Amino acid sequence: MVQEAGRADRLLNAPRGVQKYSMYLNVTTFLSLWVRTQSEENHAVRQRNTDQLFQVLRFVVTPTKCYHEAIEEHFENPATYESRGPCDDNCSYCLGFTRGFTGPISRQQLQAALQAHVFAKGHVMASKLVSIITDKSRKHKMRQAIFGKAVDSGKVHALVLTLIATGMIELRLINRSLVGTDKIDMKHVTVCLGRVTIQTLNGEQCETLAILEQTLWDKFNLDSNR
Repeated sequence: MVQEAGRADRLLNAPRGVQKYSMYLNVTTFLSLWVRTQSEENHAVRQRNTDQLFQVLRFVVTPTKCYHEAIEEHFENPATYESRGPCDDNCSYCLGFTRGFTGPISRQQLQAALQAHVFAKGHVMASKLVSIITDKSRKHKMRQAIFGKAVDSGKVHALVLTLIATGMIELRLINRSLVGTDKIDMKHVTVCLGRVTIQTLNGEQCETLAILEQTLWDKFNLDSNR
């Protein structure tokens, strides 16, 4: 995540909405941050850092409310916090831009791609997932099927980050003995299909693939015509 320039409204006299704060995030950047969390020797610290990293990822790529309102709620005293309401027109969420991070996608095509290229193989290298979806070797056939048209690489990165944020795919190390050491490299990080625990109609709990859980798909911008 990169701060674009300086400090917004340093002189405290800029009209509302003129200055902005932008964040840039891609899969490689996120993976490098995840590797850093897994290199932490102390288990409690490692778990806390990992949880906070995913909290930030979900906040950025799968927001559920105004960014300003969410930040205020997070940092203010929960005992005295009172919502000031959304900004309405000064963040990507309120302006409706977050749905365009990936653009409309085909659930059917994405599910098929994940099952064929991730689940069938057990796992794939995390650093190669963007390339797999881009599918340059087959003239972008998979990317075309998922997005329905030619899209820039930014939308592919956003899609992979959304899959990670929702738990539909999970990051793992090829060798668990590397956890808590400084020997972890990007080549050791893989992705596999995530699993979730659901409650059946008779009240029992069972585990299923996350890609089959409807509530998780609600966080995606799905093309209803494909």
